[in-house]
Amino acid sequence: HKPSLPDGREAVIVFLEALLERFPNRTFTIHRVISSDDLVAVHYHSRATPEDLGFAVVDIFRVENCQMVEHWDVVQPVPAHSENDNTMF
Repeated sequence: HKPSLPDGREAVIVFLEALLERFPNRTFTIHRVISSDDLVAVHYHSRATPEDLGFAVVDIFRVENCQMVEHWDVVQPVPAHSENDNTMF
């Protein structure tokens, strides 16, 4: 369901390899994992470098026979300033 990627396992591998090659120190800090029936949601903070504000991400996977068969994501930049005391995480 990611419009910028073709379907299939190989497309995901190529995408992730290129991302990690471009940003070898990228971190993914998981804050929540939620599951219901065949769906799993992962809420995490992705940063290219320690100084980077990064992105708040929620990946949603549909799982079938222990394999991810569908994927959706919501990605939002972490702002430098917030109008409230709530965090993105």
